[in-house]
Amino acid sequence: MTDSPDRPAGEGPPRAGTPPGGTAPDRGETPPEDPFRTPSPSAEDSASAYARGYGDGVRGALREVISLAARGHTASEIRLLAQTRLSKLGDEVALRRKSLLAPPQRVPLESLVRPRLRGEGPNPQHPPAAPGSSYLFLEVTPREARTFLKDLLGRGVRGLALTRIPQDLRPVAPPPALAILHLGGGGAPEEGVEAVQSDPNYLTSHVANFWDSADGPGVVHFEAFEYMQSETSFEKALKFVHWLVGSAQSNKGYLVVTLDPGSLEGRQLSVLKKDFNHTVSG
Repeated sequence: MTDSPDRPAGEGPPRAGTPPGGTAPDRGETPPEDPFRTPSPSAEDSASAYARGYGDGVRGALREVISLAARGHTASEIRLLAQTRLSKLGDEVALRRKSLLAPPQRVPLESLVRPRLRGEGPNPQHPPAAPGSSYLFLEVTPREARTFLKDLLGRGVRGLALTRIPQDLRPVAPPPALAILHLGGGGAPEEGVEAVQSDPNYLTSHVANFWDSADGPGVVHFEAFEYMQSETSFEKALKFVHWLVGSAQSNKGYLVVTLDPGSLEGRQLSVLKKDFNHTVSG
């Protein structure tokens, strides 16, 4: 028998499984991992949870943008709301993670019953206070709305009031618990009172700064709708209220708006009431 011309003389035939021109594999060598292998159950669960969370986050953001656009918010207002929400996103994620990892605590029933403030009688007409909610008080004078505001401030909630008559709000709470924006005001400056113009585009920056600086929950109290309407228009005042409602929701705060229902037409009042979670008639 003669040697193959492709092999050096004296070299035996190749071992089984040896590729042409190669060497036989080492039987003790670990084969490379299959990149298409089935993932472990734990890895599959982690990937599925991440994908669900990502999808829920994107859907929630898009729904909020669609809702704001449908309510007539301008692009600048939506951008401002988005920036405010982004600045608080880290805290929201940390709170969500904590709620998922820690079991819910048992809350004593007596702690859920609001203690009556000194000198305050029962107010069965007042709705329960819930973060992210908006309240519309329809009354000739803002007596019930201010009582509701005082109740929230008594619980440690910081407040910002937009009014034409700042001296009437002084008995509700002193600064810094309640900061006051005096719409169209002038004269000598007062502690805790800032004179501002009634332009809604100007006021949104003041309210946004309040939400950003509030240490804990906050409440915005607006009792100058009629004045803003007379200085601008019903449509602009309505859009400002739309924005206030959205900002209170995104910041988990409270919005209290009070106005005289006789100052609006029936159709206007009907449109305005649709935005609020609660309506109280005085």
